Amino acid sequence: MAETVARLRAVIAARGLDLVAVLDVGAGAGDAGFAVREAALVLVGGAAMTTPVIDAAPLRTLGLPLTVLVWADALETKVAHVSAAALRLRYDLGVELSAGLTCIADIVDVVIDR
Repeated sequence: MAETVARLRAVIAARGLDLVAVLDVGAGAGDAGFAVREAALVLVGGAAMTTPVIDAAPLRTLGLPLTVLVWADALETKVAHVSAAALRLRYDLGVELSAGLTCIADIVDVVIDR
């Protein structure tokens, strides 16, 4: 899983986007008495893609920054994200506003296709 997160970091940097954070999804789970699989939530931002959305309607910011979930599933590492089309529908974004958000699918495709 760490290799996949490292590839995500590299692709995000190569695209000139901002790695906002990498969150350990299970951090603190042991302290609460839970055992969870290894997982990370990667937050991706970039002023060029997010500022128009934020400016158009602040509540739409709830869908930002873009996120990629990476998790261990038995012997595999899996990767998922919310598509730009889903964000467009969820937050009533026009095609023009959501166009910049399509990069998340490209990033994931590069990471999983090697």
